[in-house]
Amino acid sequence: MKKYHLLFVFICLSVYSIAQLSEKDSLITAVIYDDTLGSPNEATELWISKKLKGKTLKNMVDENIISREDMRDLALPLGVFKNKENVNFTKGMIDMWKMKAAHINRKSNTADADIMVLALEGIEQNLSPKGKMTLLIYRDSLISPATKKLKVLHQEIKKMYSDDRAVFMDLIAENLSPNVILGFNIQELLPPTHMLANGKIKSVNPIFKAYYFDRLLSEAGVEFIHYFPSRYDQINSYGPFQITGVAVADIQANTRLINSFKLFKNMGELKTVDDHILLATIFAYDNWERLSYLISLDGSLATFNDYFKDYTKDEQKTRILRLFISGMTACMHHDPPATWKVIRNYLKEAETLDKLHYECISEQGGKQLRKYYKSSVEAYLIMKVYHELLGE
Repeated sequence: MKKYHLLFVFICLSVYSIAQLSEKDSLITAVIYDDTLGSPNEATELWISKKLKGKTLKNMVDENIISREDMRDLALPLGVFKNKENVNFTKGMIDMWKMKAAHINRKSNTADADIMVLALEGIEQNLSPKGKMTLLIYRDSLISPATKKLKVLHQEIKKMYSDDRAVFMDLIAENLSPNVILGFNIQELLPPTHMLANGKIKSVNPIFKAYYFDRLLSEAGVEFIHYFPSRYDQINSYGPFQITGVAVADIQANTRLINSFKLFKNMGELKTVDDHILLATIFAYDNWERLSYLISLDGSLATFNDYFKDYTKDEQKTRILRLFISGMTACMHHDPPATWKVIRNYLKEAETLDKLHYECISEQGGKQLRKYYKSSVEAYLIMKVYHELLGE
C-alpha cells in the first residue's frame, strides 16, 4: 500500500507543478528527468505525449504552442516567424539561410561560393521533397547503418591499440548506439532552452524536441534536415549535426586513425544526409580515441576500465556508461578540448564512478557543456521509449 500511496503523491505533485505554468509552456518545458537523470516523471511524460500525439506542425502554430512572435528557433524553420503565413518549408529554408547570411554580414565577412551554392541547393531540394519519414525510420534506416559501419572500422583498427586502450575503445564502440547518435543529433538541431512569459529560461523537454524533429522529417522530409544551416556560424556548416570542416580536418589530422576512417577530405564531399551522419559518427569515435590517448598518459584509463569491466552483468553500470557516453559524445562534438579536460579532471579526483553519469559534468563542466550534456542525455533516454510514447 505504501508504494501506491507514494505513487499517488508523486502524480499529484507532477500535475500541480504543470498547473503552475500555462499549458503551452508546460508542453515545452515540463521536467521529465531530475538533475541526477533518475527515473522519468511518468505522469508528466504521459501527459505531454497525450497532448502532442497527432498534432501537425501547423496545428502547433495555429494553437500557439509554437509562437510566431517570440519562438524564433522553432518558428523560423517553418516559415512563420514574425508573419501570418501558413507553414511553408521552402520559405523556412530560405529564411534560415538568410539569417545565416545576415550573421556573416554582421561579422564583416564575405560568404564564400560554397555557402551560396549550398543555400541554393537546399532551397531547390525542398521544393519537391521525396524523403518523408518518421523519426524512428530515420534512426533505423539512416543512423543505424552508420553505427554498424563504425563497429567494422573499430575492428579494423583495434589491433593497433595498446591493451588498455583497446578495452576502453571497445566500451565506446559497443555503446555508440543509434540512440546515442540520434540524441546528440536532436541536441544539435533544436533549441535546448525556452523563455517563459515571465522571462525565466527553462530547458526544453526531450519529448517536445523529439516530436518536433519527427514532424520535420514527416512533413518537410529528410532533405530539409540535410540542408538545415547552422545559423550562428560564419562558415560552411549545415546538416543534421551542423557539421563543419573542423571535424573533417580533425579526423584527417589524427595520425593514429587508419585511412579507412578518413572517408571525407572536405565538406564538398558530403553529398547526402547519410554522409553527414557517417561523418558525425566517425568524428565521435575520433574524439573518444583522442581522449583514450590522453587518459592513458595520466593513469585514469585503468580506473575507468576496471570500474566498467563487468558492466554487461551490472544493470546500473550499463546505465551509467551509456548515459555518460551519450552526453559526452555531444559535448565533444561541441568543444572537444574542454570536454577532455572535464573528464580527465574528474577521473583523477573521483573516489568512485558510481555517479559519473551526472556528477562529472555538474562538478567540472561549465554552463554551456552542462546544457549540451543534459539536452543530449535526455534525448537519448526519450528515444529508448519514444516508440511507446509517440511512435506509430
